[in-house]
Amino acid sequence: MGEGIVRAVWFRAVAACVFAFASVSARAQPTERAAVYRLNGSAEWAGRIESAGGRPLSALRYSSGVHRDRLLALHRAEDLVRDARRAAGRFDEAGALRRLVEARGLVETHADVPGSSQWLAEVELTLGLVAAQAGLDAIADESFRRAAALDPERVIAAAEAAPTVVARATAAAAVQGLRALGTLPIASPVGARVFLDDREIGRVPLEVRARAGRHVLRIEFEEHVPWGQVLDVREGVASSIRVRLASRPEARARDRLAALEAPDPRVLSTIASELGHLVWWVDATEERALLLECGPVGCAAPVRLGAFRDPGPPIPEARVRAQLRHGRAWMHWRPGVVDPPPGVVWWKRWPLWVGVGAAVAAGAVGVGVALRPEPDRQRVLIVDTADLL
Repeated sequence: MGEGIVRAVWFRAVAACVFAFASVSARAQPTERAAVYRLNGSAEWAGRIESAGGRPLSALRYSSGVHRDRLLALHRAEDLVRDARRAAGRFDEAGALRRLVEARGLVETHADVPGSSQWLAEVELTLGLVAAQAGLDAIADESFRRAAALDPERVIAAAEAAPTVVARATAAAAVQGLRALGTLPIASPVGARVFLDDREIGRVPLEVRARAGRHVLRIEFEEHVPWGQVLDVREGVASSIRVRLASRPEARARDRLAALEAPDPRVLSTIASELGHLVWWVDATEERALLLECGPVGCAAPVRLGAFRDPGPPIPEARVRAQLRHGRAWMHWRPGVVDPPPGVVWWKRWPLWVGVGAAVAAGAVGVGVALRPEPDRQRVLIVDTADLL
């Protein structure tokens, strides 16, 4: 019995710690504590909200940043190149080439990441070194030419390879530098920034001129997902390129928030997750305001704004909806009305329950008095001896 009680107490303590940790983690999940707010009603509240850390929805902008997962892919390619060099040092050229081909595929499929041309040049250079060590001269020469086209400043030092391999790489780079120019027209999207081998060369519409060979073309546009591709430029003029960039998820989420007609806790939580910010939905009149704070894990209880305060941790959605409905009704109530503010239902009025309690107590006393049993009555006969005489 005692062991069961101890186990139950231990389980409750662990559950409480887990719940507390989850609550703290949920509050810290957004990338920024500062919230983006959507204000409905009187704009006089904007200053108060911004002084408490909110940013207006119109001020939220996103550049063409790179997602962390795509950077991790290049980090994986770096590991493969390092492993390939170690394998080549053990004269395992087949294993080294296999790793380098995998690394090249990773970098080519992440050409939208800044710096990918230098990474690809390093992969091609290492592949050329391993191929030359294995006696695959044709593959080595092609890899050296590709590396020179992608990053002309990267040269093989004398300590990196045998003199004959260094001479082969230098000769391939010289041949690449003498190749004819090719022209690649880009027609759309108009105004986007164009990068060739990680060097910005202008804005669309633009004609890209480069030495024939392998290059990395990247196009960036504000609030859109960057586009990148590894391509081979040919001599002469190529066909025009038209690129359609997808809107960034954050930009789409911002547009959804701007178009939302009524606060929906579930939708607001999804938008907060996509934005990476807390979302404040504020309904305001000249005198009153109601704030609903939502994060990726849910929404907190709505706060009636007289004095600004932290809404607290998220609560179940059913309670959020009920409190939000009552709170929005409270906003439009005005002092002087006989009835209490909407949202204070009749069974929550304390004078009512005080009166009911007093009535119940008085009734209980009355019933107790009425049901009290009558005391037993006994007749006592007193005999006077004088009457017997």
